Amino acid sequence: MPAPKGNKFAVGNKGNTTIFWTNEKKQAASKIILEEITKGRSVRSILHPDTREKDKLPAYTTFLKWLEEDNDLANQYARAMEWRAEGLLEDTIDIADDTSNDLIIDKEIEGIRIMKPNKDHILRARLKIEARQFALRKMAPKKYGEKLDVTSGGKELASKIDLNYNGSLVNLRGI
Repeated sequence: MPAPKGNKFAVGNKGNTTIFWTNEKKQAASKIILEEITKGRSVRSILHPDTREKDKLPAYTTFLKWLEEDNDLANQYARAMEWRAEGLLEDTIDIADDTSNDLIIDKEIEGIRIMKPNKDHILRARLKIEARQFALRKMAPKKYGEKLDVTSGGKELASKIDLNYNGSLVNLRGI
């Protein structure tokens, strides 16, 4: 099949049929995908073959090709992922601040309710927080990753390594 002309381009095959997208349709699909990412959804969930609207959204691999070929779209995607990370951070704070189900009624004595911690709810909240923190550390390690302190009492370590002519260690000073 000859290459399409004008603002149409091939994006993949559906059975024996080649699917073509116009630039307008690609932009509309990209806008939907980027908006969903900023709401916290993953690209894989947005473009899942069983749930995506096939006439409005491309296949996952097609979107990845678009990102490789279109620097502007790749930059917009990177920004959407940053907003997604910020949303995860806000979710973490919201989960930590929500104490609505932390206590349950243990028993009632003469009209007085005796409360006890709802361990299942508290542990589930903790798991949700830790999962989001893990995701944040992987998504943006420079911003949310663990920081290593390579100092001694707040001061930089002063070290010097002397090597002899063949590169083997001779002396360590200042440690």
